[in-house]
Amino acid sequence: MNKGKPSYTFQAETIEKSVSNTNQSVKKQNQKITLNNRQEKILALLLNNNKNENIKISKIAETLQCSEKTVRNDFKTIDEWLENDYQAKIIRKPNIGAKLEISSDEKKKLLDDHQNHQNRLNKTYEKERKEEILFMLLRDNKILSLQELCEQYYVSKQVIKQDLHEIGQWIKTFHLSIESKQKIGLKIIGNEKNKREALLRIHQFTQEKDKLSFFEKWFSNFEITKTKQQLKKIESELHKTFTNESMDNLVLHLLIMVKRIKAKQTIQLSINEQTNLKNNKEYVVVQNHLKELERSFVIKFPEEEISYFLLHIISAKEKGKPDFDKNVLSPKVITLIQAMIKKVSEQTGIQHEVDQTLVEGLMIHMKTTYERLEYRLYHRNPLLDDIKRMYSYTFDTIFHITKEMEKEIGFILPEDEIGYLVLHFEASKERIQKEDGKHKKVIVVCSMGIGMSQLLTTKLERKFHSLDILKCVSLEEMEEVIKVERPDFIISTIALEEIDYPCITISPLFQKEEEEKIKKFIANFNVKENQFPILKKFLQEDLILIKKEMTNQDEIMEELSQRLQEKGYVNTEYLKDAKEREILASTAIGAEIAIPHGHPKNVLKQGVALAILKHPVLWKNQLVSIVCMLAIKDAKDENIKKMFEEINLLGENRKIVETWKNASSKEEFYQSI
Repeated sequence: MNKGKPSYTFQAETIEKSVSNTNQSVKKQNQKITLNNRQEKILALLLNNNKNENIKISKIAETLQCSEKTVRNDFKTIDEWLENDYQAKIIRKPNIGAKLEISSDEKKKLLDDHQNHQNRLNKTYEKERKEEILFMLLRDNKILSLQELCEQYYVSKQVIKQDLHEIGQWIKTFHLSIESKQKIGLKIIGNEKNKREALLRIHQFTQEKDKLSFFEKWFSNFEITKTKQQLKKIESELHKTFTNESMDNLVLHLLIMVKRIKAKQTIQLSINEQTNLKNNKEYVVVQNHLKELERSFVIKFPEEEISYFLLHIISAKEKGKPDFDKNVLSPKVITLIQAMIKKVSEQTGIQHEVDQTLVEGLMIHMKTTYERLEYRLYHRNPLLDDIKRMYSYTFDTIFHITKEMEKEIGFILPEDEIGYLVLHFEASKERIQKEDGKHKKVIVVCSMGIGMSQLLTTKLERKFHSLDILKCVSLEEMEEVIKVERPDFIISTIALEEIDYPCITISPLFQKEEEEKIKKFIANFNVKENQFPILKKFLQEDLILIKKEMTNQDEIMEELSQRLQEKGYVNTEYLKDAKEREILASTAIGAEIAIPHGHPKNVLKQGVALAILKHPVLWKNQLVSIVCMLAIKDAKDENIKKMFEEINLLGENRKIVETWKNASSKEEFYQSI
C-alpha cells in the first residue's frame, strides 16, 4: 500500500489518431493520463484564481517547492488531460505568467468534477490509511507514536486520534484494546487467540467482501496454494468434506499461524487442554501434515500450535447433514436447547417446540458450537449483515434470551453465532406457518382453461412455498371470489384495469425471468401511501431529529436516549445498557440504518426516537444515516413485531431510505411515512 497520498488517474476520451507526414509524430489517444499530487495542486491554483489574473511561474514553483522547469513540464501534462475532457487550456506568457482559459460554465463543470474526484480519492486514501495503521498495530506488532503517524500521513493529530478511536471500537469486539503510554507509544494489548481472531476478520474493518483476495496483500500465491494443497490432503485422510467457507477459514488460520510463529507470537494452551487434544485420534494426522509444511515455510510448529489448529479442524463445518445422534450430546446441552426453544416460543408466540426438525438441527449445531467456543474459536457468519437486516426482530429476541441464559450456556454467544441460531428459528417459523396457513393469501386469475390454470398454479406453488393460493379463477369469477376470500393480492395472466387491489401480471406459461418479478412484488406489495403505520404510531414529534450534525455513534445514542429519558420513556440505566449491547452485537442492519436499544427492564413506556443525520457516521463497520432508538417494553406485543417488519421493509427499499435522508423538515419526513 502507498504511503502518503496516492497519485490520481483519469481516463482520456477516445479521439481519432492523427499522423504527421513531416515528422512521423503520433498523437496518442485513448491513453491513461496521470496527474500526480503536484499537478493536481497546480490545477487547483489555476481553478481557484477567481480574478483570472496571470500567476507567475516563479510563484507556483515557490508554493510547490519545485523548479520552474518542473512547473512548465507539468503544464504540458495538464494541457493534455484538459484537451480531452474540457474546452480549456493553459495560456502562458513569457515573463508575465500563466492562467486558465475557460468559460464560466466549463469552469463550473471542471470545479465540480475536480471536487468529486478529490472526495472519492480522499475517501479511498482515508480507508487505506486506517487499514495500514491497523495492520501495523495488529499484524506487525508495532509500537507507533502519534507524531510519527501524523508525519507519515500528512494529517493532524485529531485525524489520527479519530482513526485510532474507530480502530479501538472495532478491536473491542475481540476483547482487545489500544494502550497508549508516554515516551513509549501506542500498541494493541490482549491475548494471542483474540488477536488471531481479529486478524482473520480484518477485512471486515475495511468492508472488503472478497476475503481471500484481501489477504493476498499479506500472503504470496505460493503460500496460499501450498496451504490449500496440504489442507486437501488432511481433508482426504480424515474423510471429511469441508464447506467452501470452512476451507477458506482453515487456509487463513494456518497462514496467520505461520506468520505469528515467525513473529514469536505463539498460542498458550493449558496442560489439560493440550493433553485432551493430543489424545484425539486426529492429532497425529494433523501433526504429520503440518510437519510436511515446515520445510516449505522454513518454520517449526510447536505442539501447542498443532493442538490449536486441530481445534479448527474439529470444529470446521462439513458439507452434507451429519447423522443425528442425541446420545453424543451432554444432558446440559440438551436441557439448554430445550430451554432456549421454550423461551423463544414464549417471546414470539410461535410454537417452536412442536418442530422436531428445529430440535434436531439445533442439537447438531450446538454440539460443534460448544466444541469451538469452549476454546474461544469463533466462526465468521458471512450472512450476518443480511440476517440482521431481514430478521431484526428474531435476532434481537435471541440476543436477549442468550444473554439472560449466559450462566447456563457458560459463555457469551458472539453475534455471528446468534445469526446462525436465527436461521434455524426462521426456517422453523416458515415450516410452522406454512402448516398453519398463515402465509400470504393469493388468488390466481387465468382464463385459459383448466389445464393451463392447473399448470400455472402448480408452478407457483412449487416456486413460492410461502404463498397460500386460495383459488385459480376466471376474470368473470374474480370479483365475487375477492369479496368472499379477501386475498392479500392477485396474480393475473390478464392486465387488470381499474381494480383497487394489489396485483401483478405475468404470462400464462410463467417464464423463469418472472420469478424475480414476483419476488420483488411480494417483498414490496405492502408499500402503500402509509407504509409505516406502527412506526408512525410510536414516533412523537419531539423525539425526531432531522439533519442533525453528529460525528459518532456514542454522541447519537446519548442525544436520543436523553430525549427518551426526558419524556419518561426510559430510566437512567437505559443508555448504559444500550451501549453494552452495541459492544456485544452491533445494531446496524444495513441500508444505512441502525436500531440501538436497551433491555426492556429499563423501559418505562414504549416509543421510538429517530435521528436522520446530516452526514453518515461509522457504526461499528457500517455507515449509518438513519438511527431508530427503540424503547421496547414488551417484545411479545404484536405491534412491536409489526414495527420490526416495517423497519425490515425500509431496509429493503433504497428509494424510501433516500427519501427519508433527503427530508429537510419533520413535516416533510411525516409525509413520507
